[in-house]
Amino acid sequence: MNGIHVAAEGRISADPELKLTSTGKSVLQFSIPVSENHPDGTVETTWLRVTLWDDRANQCSGTLKKGDEVYIEGKLKLSEWTTQDGLRRSGLSVSAWTCEVLGAIGHRAPRQPSATTTKSQLNTEAALALIPKTS
Repeated sequence: MNGIHVAAEGRISADPELKLTSTGKSVLQFSIPVSENHPDGTVETTWLRVTLWDDRANQCSGTLKKGDEVYIEGKLKLSEWTTQDGLRRSGLSVSAWTCEVLGAIGHRAPRQPSATTTKSQLNTEAALALIPKTS
């Protein structure tokens, strides 16, 4: 594959939107902030617009919610556009082939497996669920 491949993690900033293209392809989009801590104590945050296509979009549309921490892998692209006010804008987007939920906030923490969860991960999660919780 050509292009710049990235791996990133962050919390979904708003509920993802599932849409259909004019050709009938499913598209799921959401944004995540990716923060980097510098030695001088400053934090630099970069926003990524994440797009999932077709089966991955359909599989993730019912499980991903605002606040979920996700790990994504995909192809990085710089997008440029002009606003209705005539201002030129740019932003980074990722066409993702991997999207995994790392953590959820509150009562939604137990999750269904994502589209890319492996059989080994499912076996580990099932085994951990059998261990009694102590208070």
